[in-house]
Amino acid sequence: MKTNIRYAMAIMAAAFLYICGITFGPVTETGNEHAKTVVGFILGTGLTTLIGYYWGGSKKYPPSPEFPAMDDAVKAGTEKLQAEQVKAVEEQK
Repeated sequence: MKTNIRYAMAIMAAAFLYICGITFGPVTETGNEHAKTVVGFILGTGLTTLIGYYWGGSKKYPPSPEFPAMDDAVKAGTEKLQAEQVKAVEEQK
């Protein structure tokens, strides 16, 4: 797992260096549009995916006992909706 995080950090560092180079370095007029496209791609997909996967997209801790878990709330809402739909169908008969 540590190796994967190192790869992610290396990719993020390379993306940061590229973005800084494009922002503060000289870019020819013909390469300007391509540079903007690449920076948009890096920010929009690459970095967001890495950050979400390693630091924001997983449950690391169990839900707090003070607040109901999101899964339980969704399950309860779904069961209530299904019961209402069954009741509506039975009333139509």
